[in-house]
Amino acid sequence: MTGAALSRLGDGRPSLVTTLSLAMQLTHLTPDHAEGLQKIVELAADWIGAELKWTSLSCWEDSLPFDPAQLAYIPTYAASLVTATVDDVYSRMVLNQIVSAVRTDYSVAIKGGATEEEASPFQLEFWSEIPTVPVEGPLEVKSTLRVCVPPEWPLDDFLRRVDQLVRCLPVRWANAGLGYSYWDMGEDEEVFRALWAHARRFHGFDVPMHVRNLEAFHHRARSVSWLTYVGGDLAQQVRASQEPWNDRLVQVADDGAMIAVRAGGTPQPCDINRLAV
Repeated sequence: MTGAALSRLGDGRPSLVTTLSLAMQLTHLTPDHAEGLQKIVELAADWIGAELKWTSLSCWEDSLPFDPAQLAYIPTYAASLVTATVDDVYSRMVLNQIVSAVRTDYSVAIKGGATEEEASPFQLEFWSEIPTVPVEGPLEVKSTLRVCVPPEWPLDDFLRRVDQLVRCLPVRWANAGLGYSYWDMGEDEEVFRALWAHARRFHGFDVPMHVRNLEAFHHRARSVSWLTYVGGDLAQQVRASQEPWNDRLVQVADDGAMIAVRAGGTPQPCDINRLAV
């Protein structure tokens, strides 16, 4: 199973492919969330673990052959967000600054593919950043997690697995549907151009831009997709709006903890050139 290649390396290997993707922005991470992250990586490994071949870590310069033990880098990150309890404000601020300096811009990206340079429709990615350091109070650690599979993946199974994953931890928002998978896109201008050219035409594809943007996306969902979830105070805002959500194309379910919105029976590419929106 392979997604459509939208960009290729000089030797023809794909550098950008289409996928079915789940993207989640989590609530502020704390050590208490390590157990939930462990459940997420177990579910992701059960889903796509057999296809994963290469790992990129923010704490290591080069890509590494995938080892299932590397999945532990995700839950142990949350467990490491412990700061000592001190009484004076200055000491708390210094401790927060130290933790922020060594824990911000933390990433674990794992993908499939025959070689380390090429893109694969199978991908698991975790990213965390600490945009600001409070003078008092705990650090506000913002993080996102993505899981990608080929666009041909059976939708019933995709829907079932997505629903399991979004309920492992409190999420600010999540979306699932058509998307993209790439590898080291920030160093490849051609991939960047190809992604945006495709996304401008096909509005049903979610653009997974999150690095250094999680502060903004904490307060507003980055985008919607075939499946969209909102939790916490974002869900409260939706409930307060009293908008008429349900119709023949959009189904809304609210279980009290999270609002789930499904737009149609299947994800659609929404080709604006053909007014298919």
